[in-house]
Amino acid sequence: MSGGTAYDEAVLAVWPGPPPTDVPLRGAWPDGPGTSSTLAEALRDADDVIVDGLVGAAHPGVLGAAQRSGTRLVLLVHLPLADETGLAADHARDLARAEGGAVALADVVVATSRTTADDLRRRYGRPDVLVAPPGVDVDLTTDPAGRDDPRTDSPPLVLCLASLTPRKNHVTLLRALALLDDPWTAVFAGPGADADRARLDDAVAAAGFGGRVALPGVVVGEDLEALWRRTDVLVLPSLAETYGMVVTEAIAHGVPVVVAAGTGAVEALTDGEGPDPGVAVDARSPRALADGVRRVLCEPGYREAARGRRTSLRRWSDTARVLAGALARVPAPGDATTDHPPTASPHPLTAPRAEHEAERTSPASRTGGSTPRPTDSSTPPSTRRHPSRAPSESSS
Repeated sequence: MSGGTAYDEAVLAVWPGPPPTDVPLRGAWPDGPGTSSTLAEALRDADDVIVDGLVGAAHPGVLGAAQRSGTRLVLLVHLPLADETGLAADHARDLARAEGGAVALADVVVATSRTTADDLRRRYGRPDVLVAPPGVDVDLTTDPAGRDDPRTDSPPLVLCLASLTPRKNHVTLLRALALLDDPWTAVFAGPGADADRARLDDAVAAAGFGGRVALPGVVVGEDLEALWRRTDVLVLPSLAETYGMVVTEAIAHGVPVVVAAGTGAVEALTDGEGPDPGVAVDARSPRALADGVRRVLCEPGYREAARGRRTSLRRWSDTARVLAGALARVPAPGDATTDHPPTASPHPLTAPRAEHEAERTSPASRTGGSTPRPTDSSTPPSTRRHPSRAPSESSS
């Protein structure tokens, strides 16, 4: 469960026309043992491919070799590799150097937010990055119209729906909650390695919040919908964020938000019509974070703004059309330009699903699939069917 995976699955579920083949790959991505050969094998005899940045950006040599064999490449970047927290300085430099090479050679580069696109332009000098921001399926979210507001039957519920990694900044949120005078409860929902879960369990116990902060792990489906119905404010205090799909999901449920200033989550907060349904604060400051939570809880206008914006949110089908158009821009062999107008339907291409930064050490990570060329007599890679509803974001 991760934001990158949710994004990839969501666009494939609503692809305009026959969806690309989806090929999951196992490995310690982005650059663990065996990942280079695993990616090379996945790209063998491929025609047109979208490669998720987590599995492709660290391997420019593999991508270049595939191109020389005739593969046309779209690189989809959620989060620049070097921006993950916890990396040693030399490892971050190596990842940035590799990613710069991958970004330079890809036929088309797509970022999942304007924030990331601008970052890639500054960082690697690629001026033509396309943007395909996340969407939401409002029809599959709980209509908040019937909710009592304000809630008077219980303390307000603060939700942080994110992977339990240090980049998501849960510990500072705990310190902020300690500064609130009024009663509250909190849920920190999302996936996490055992070490990260233990770290947060210890922080909750040290703060004396054992009965007020729940860590239920991954929450999906009807359980997540029930949690949204109870939520009074979503807080995403990430130290780095490229967009923050969970912010859009909160707004779709009529829930106001508090996000970290200076991150891509501000883009998600401000991306829409009408007044902003929340505030951006300095998430490194417990006091500023506490003030933001208090302000959103005390001013009903933020919830009203979320309810007003939910119907105008971007749909996943809009995002899928951008990616399909990116595939249509990939040059045919011998063409000198990548500026091809979108066609009515994309090539019978391939598309990725990649585990994102929260599962960098997971034994299973997913990447772009491949469609064999018509002359290839080999058996096509297996395709995993996609649910009609994409999973909710557990990390970004």
